Amino acid sequence: MRFTKKHWAFAGFVLVLAWCGRDGTRMVHASGILSIPPTVVQTNQSNAYSTGTQNFSAAVHTAPTIVVATVGVLPASGCVNGELAIVTGATPGQQIYENSTAGSCTWTQQLNTGSSSGGGVITYSGAGVSLTGTLFFPAGGGGVPSGTESNVDLAASSAGTITNLSVQMSVAPGMGNSVAITWRKAGSDQSSTCTISGASSTECQDTTHSFNVSQGDLIDYKVVTTGIIAGTPGLSIMSQYGSTLSSGSVNSGTTGQCAYYAANGTAVSAFTPSGDLGGTCPTPTVVNLSNVTNASLPNSGLVNASVTVNGSTCTLGSSCSPAGGASTAQGTYAALPANCSTGNLYFETDSIYTNRCSATNTWSYFLPRFGLVVPPGTVSTSWVNQGSATLTQTNGIDYISQAAGNSSSHNLSLRYVAIPTPASPYTITAKTRQLNSARATSGNNRAGIALRDSVSGKIITLDIAWANSAAGSITVNEWTNPTTFSSGALATVTWVGQTAIGPTGWPFQITFRIVTDSTNTTYFASDDGVLFFQIFQHAKNTFVTPTGVAYFIENFTQPVDMFVDGFTLTQP
Repeated sequence: MRFTKKHWAFAGFVLVLAWCGRDGTRMVHASGILSIPPTVVQTNQSNAYSTGTQNFSAAVHTAPTIVVATVGVLPASGCVNGELAIVTGATPGQQIYENSTAGSCTWTQQLNTGSSSGGGVITYSGAGVSLTGTLFFPAGGGGVPSGTESNVDLAASSAGTITNLSVQMSVAPGMGNSVAITWRKAGSDQSSTCTISGASSTECQDTTHSFNVSQGDLIDYKVVTTGIIAGTPGLSIMSQYGSTLSSGSVNSGTTGQCAYYAANGTAVSAFTPSGDLGGTCPTPTVVNLSNVTNASLPNSGLVNASVTVNGSTCTLGSSCSPAGGASTAQGTYAALPANCSTGNLYFETDSIYTNRCSATNTWSYFLPRFGLVVPPGTVSTSWVNQGSATLTQTNGIDYISQAAGNSSSHNLSLRYVAIPTPASPYTITAKTRQLNSARATSGNNRAGIALRDSVSGKIITLDIAWANSAAGSITVNEWTNPTTFSSGALATVTWVGQTAIGPTGWPFQITFRIVTDSTNTTYFASDDGVLFFQIFQHAKNTFVTPTGVAYFIENFTQPVDMFVDGFTLTQP
């Protein structure tokens, strides 16, 4: 043992030992062992600070809690209430655990910003944006877009769910153009997307898709433009970020009981109706009606019920199309729904058309017996030599008429539409009704369809012509222009099938058709829209090289009018 002289300071006084030494962890004196006072902090013992301020602010690092890798190795006993621990294997932001008991340990994970979600909306609004090709836009604000995504993507400030995408442009993209907006996360397209296209639409929404982001994820928009957008339109984009919930209170209830708002406000009350429901929220019920002609539905539990018809399940109160049968509805021409499923039928109550959904959200128009048509009211036609002729459009049907006494010579009034690709084969079909009973006193009143060359002004007509004969005639004629008859009729066929209407009546219904293939142009007529009779045929582009087609009327000393129920131009 080595002895030396030491000075020791304890609680405000100095103790001088003449000689002393150390024996293990104890101070020794010549007369025996000297104990250290309890207020002295020792690194190998438990210490309790009972008063005063312990200031560690000047320390470079502090480690006031225990650190373990997993929850399983946290202390199970010997804990004090309020003791903290760090578990490095937990999700960042959720690594703090607190003990809530003394003696035995009860550790509870402290959930903080690591599990919270943002709440509200995120918006972008840019004025005078040049839209071309593929550009990337910042998620919020009104910053300038870039072709390089890393110039605009931004780290999400909190975790959350992004949904309900809504986009608006200050002007429509234009015919044949489109603008597709898609959310991006970490450089990848997300399911939240919508497209604005065409000459009239200026907005789009996606209320179906959503995606989740974590704090720090890089997010932005991708905008893909097809076609050439005129000018620099304004572009606004908005999405819901996180959950937006109304605060309120819930009154007392029992397990499984439905809740509802008994009055305006935020309080939710228990639902306690009488009858079959008995105040509880029933589970969905499926009632199978496959291949049955009569069935009794249960008188309870039909909330959120589904019905299975021919193998397809539909929820009561929703619109669906079961396999083996189409959904049908009726209403006015103007109220035709924008959305439909293939096979749906819609019967118009104020017009002559039956509508069938030929593809998702695409309606086709049909006439009984006649088949597929295009309502002339949906075709963009223009006048050629209108004169005093008038056009009235009602629920898709065109009514063209001309008063008496306007002409004592030939005078065609035409509604014209260009052929998209005149060099290709095409078929024009018009389902018409001529109702006027007056006959021309000289020459012919006539109504029908025509081929026209807008460059030379020449016309070939296929029409029903009436004079002082007992029966009308289907004729094919050449015209130098709308007021000049070029030559005698190329073909004249007495329309025997319509003479029963009487010498003073026009035929009720005539369907005209002109078919031009790679070689010939052929002219047809039908009284039922099903069986067509050939009236005339000649080589393609004889007399005229058509640029468009038309339907027309001609009054020759007497009034003339015509309903056009279908006007269809088709090309392969």
